[in-house]
Amino acid sequence: MRFVRGRRADRSLSSHQQQQQQQQQRQPAVMSILHELQDKKSSKSHVLDKYARHIPVDGFMALVDEIGRLNDWALALALFKWLQKNEARLSNRDLEVAHAKIIDTMGKQGQLRLASWIFSQLQLSSRTTPVFNAIIMAHLRCKNVARALDSALDHFGHMKTSVHSCPSLATYNMLTRACAQAGLTDKAEALFLELLRRDDLKPDAYTFNGIMDAYAKKGLYRDMEYKLKEMSEHGVRPDLVTFNVLIDAYGRAGDFVKMERTYKSLVNLSGCKPSATTFNSMLASYGQSRELGKMEQVLVRMDMAGLGPDLTTFNTLMSSYGRAGELDTMRKCFDKMVRSPVKPQVSTLDVLLRAYAEHGLVDEAEALFINASKLDIKPAVSSYLILFKAYGEERQLDKMTVLMSKMEQSGVESGQEFLLQALESYAATPHPTTAPPVIEDKDDNQSSL
Repeated sequence: MRFVRGRRADRSLSSHQQQQQQQQQRQPAVMSILHELQDKKSSKSHVLDKYARHIPVDGFMALVDEIGRLNDWALALALFKWLQKNEARLSNRDLEVAHAKIIDTMGKQGQLRLASWIFSQLQLSSRTTPVFNAIIMAHLRCKNVARALDSALDHFGHMKTSVHSCPSLATYNMLTRACAQAGLTDKAEALFLELLRRDDLKPDAYTFNGIMDAYAKKGLYRDMEYKLKEMSEHGVRPDLVTFNVLIDAYGRAGDFVKMERTYKSLVNLSGCKPSATTFNSMLASYGQSRELGKMEQVLVRMDMAGLGPDLTTFNTLMSSYGRAGELDTMRKCFDKMVRSPVKPQVSTLDVLLRAYAEHGLVDEAEALFINASKLDIKPAVSSYLILFKAYGEERQLDKMTVLMSKMEQSGVESGQEFLLQALESYAATPHPTTAPPVIEDKDDNQSSL
């Protein structure tokens, strides 16, 4: 028995209303199925069999999404195994979508091994273009960039030789961007040229934006500008993302003339409206160079464009004021943020702590750290490390020890990176011949500083 198809939508409703109606109809069913699937006493296969005749395909896909959000990998595996035994209940197209979505969900949650295992269990005929794209993206999300890229390109090679799949524009976009981000410009260009040789595919704005952004972040501004020229030659119109990439790149390079010129083109010629990202990039660029007057002018432009400050805006402003030693202005900015709809986050706390610490105002940093709970902010590892280093600079070894104790009591895991930086900070601190503060390593309870 196949999954049933959803009922024909009421044509009197708008597409948005139809989507809302469909979501309302299927949500209780999805939640009900999830509840039964999570019951340890029930057979997951029997539950899926029971609902197969009632739930539409889009409801089943919603079920896959919900299982991914739950991080219940045993349940996801049970779902996949049920699919293997009941392939006849879904069309080939629905199976393709289901497999791709399951693999993509695993990849998003960092479950690369599980995603790879599921891919390995599929028959060759089931390894279609969407499925290959899902496993390639799962690899590209891996932190080990070099290894991930090798695996992704290996899948790309198999994809090209398979009779059941063919690289799509999405495939090329993913890989060219990943290669450019890894600094493999030759490989990125080779993939781009391969795309151009395809009669059935044409690069789009996403293709160019991805490569240009990667080049910009690597400081390869000439390569970025050459790709912009190619974009025009291929008749691809720059969009808002294109302008934001260029504005951010020129700002990072300190080329404010080109940055402002690009902004004017965005406003006057492109037909696009600047976004919060546009202004935040300009704020950060001027702030980094301590051009506070120009930074504040950008803030005025942002307000005139009808855009209010977001979390990034406030953090950027406070970081810039702190870097320039304008701590009173920084604090006023923070007070304004507290009164606004934008609530401070851990990143905000770290910005303020870092500013106070850099200017030797350890007492202010300590007071802010202690009062963080009043703002519903729980200090993270980074917050503890900033204050720890500040104590080290002031040779306050007793407070370093107390802070480590508080960190352990709060349940914040230190991690190897924190331990190494804390050790470096302690070693750089002139101190009497006393035992260093003990920091338990979660991987080895006997290790200490």
